[in-house]
Amino acid sequence: MNDNKKFWQRYAPIYSLFMKSVDKSYDEICTRIVPYLKKDMKVLELACGTGMFTFRLADKVKSWEATDYAENMLKEAQAAYKKRESKIAPLCCMIASK
Repeated sequence: MNDNKKFWQRYAPIYSLFMKSVDKSYDEICTRIVPYLKKDMKVLELACGTGMFTFRLADKVKSWEATDYAENMLKEAQAAYKKRESKIAPLCCMIASK
């Protein structure tokens, strides 16, 4: 495993907590993306991390596939998805290989 992947694997459990400090920035970016999303779209997200964009945008489309090459990031995203009470598009998380 390369050093970059090792870093993201270790960082995954605290990534969302750390990124809470820039929630307003994520919200602003999503506000700019939403007009381009349509209910019948199928979206493939690359490098989803723990789902910071995923959960803000997935309810705007038909389906959302989130990918990342750090398995622990996907585990965090999947755990967060299971905790959500709001209805969002079906979420599929998969490991992106080299």
